[in-house]
Amino acid sequence: MRKIFFVIIAVIAVNFYSSNKANAQCIEQGNVIVDASYGFPNLYTSILKAAYENSGTTQSGFKIGTMGPIGLQGEYLLSDKIGIGLCFTYANSSVEWTETATTTYNYKVSVPRIRVLPTFNFHFATSDALDPYFILGVGYSSWSLKYESNDPTFTGGSISSSVPVAWRSAIGLRYFFTDNIGARLEFGIGGALVLGGVSFKF
Repeated sequence: MRKIFFVIIAVIAVNFYSSNKANAQCIEQGNVIVDASYGFPNLYTSILKAAYENSGTTQSGFKIGTMGPIGLQGEYLLSDKIGIGLCFTYANSSVEWTETATTTYNYKVSVPRIRVLPTFNFHFATSDALDPYFILGVGYSSWSLKYESNDPTFTGGSISSSVPVAWRSAIGLRYFFTDNIGARLEFGIGGALVLGGVSFKF
């Protein structure tokens, strides 16, 4: 994946400096852009893995699961430079293991997370194929720590977040291979450090 990102950046750079359409822009007022992305790293998964490795214990059938952050974002261009949008992300991290006394039981701890953020987007140095942008969003966040088991003596349950607020600040690049389809790479804080994916312009 890292090599793919480097290739995308190289293509963007070549296109930006060799473009003969200095006044052309790949985005304009009234456009709608939809992004589908996958983020890295999943910090909760890294924390769960490190906690297990540093505990000095071993469990039978121990597994670490991870999903996302998976993101879907929509943006409407109020002008050639300013857009407003809505960003949705989902992620999950889990650990599973088995314990055997007279009977073998399965245990699982998971941490699902959902974030929904209205966003403000500023586009700058846009060319006929390249769309650099800055994004700022503040919105809703929900996460819970869930305990599950098929052990009849085990009391499951969950702990939920007490402050349902999320934010994100990031800088990103879109490169449109055609008039309507492009690749996206974003670096930020508040959520995934790196997001990569595809963009569709309407």
